[in-house]
Amino acid sequence: LQAHSIILTLEGQMKMDLEYISYILQKDDLLEVMAEDITENISISKDFRGYHVMFSRSLLDEVIAPLINLLPKGAAQAKRAFPVQHLEQYEVKNVLDIIHRMKRYITDQNHLYQDQILRNELSSLILELDNGTWKRYGKEFVEMGSSESIGFRFRQLLNEHGRREHEVSFYAGQLNVRKTIYPR
Repeated sequence: LQAHSIILTLEGQMKMDLEYISYILQKDDLLEVMAEDITENISISKDFRGYHVMFSRSLLDEVIAPLINLLPKGAAQAKRAFPVQHLEQYEVKNVLDIIHRMKRYITDQNHLYQDQILRNELSSLILELDNGTWKRYGKEFVEMGSSESIGFRFRQLLNEHGRREHEVSFYAGQLNVRKTIYPR
């Protein structure tokens, strides 16, 4: 879709493969799907109920630009490494409050500041979600070692180039990793 997605499960269950990893979302689970992510095998239970918020990559870039300096080092890595979060009840309420305000302003075509208010609400949603991710997993990424960092960077490269680049040499070059031959 070339769109960033946020899926919040309120009831039932959703199954999907994201970047070749299977996930099961249940009540109060939230999934963030980046625009370049590969999603497959999506199924939902009959009792599924939730929200799916989608926005373009260009809108995301525009909204995030003023926030970049606020985000702690490792925040993006934490979000990529843990795309599914189980939200606490107060977090679900905060996210739903923002989503409901967005829905209200999307339908109010006559509001003079509709566009700006929607951008502000999207900023609030992003900060709310980043806060939750950081509270749960942030410390792990501040203390990430070099081998973990290479593994994480490799996964990022696969996300960005996996559809076009299939040669190990491409990824090795991007990671500045040399092939070592050991004698038998």
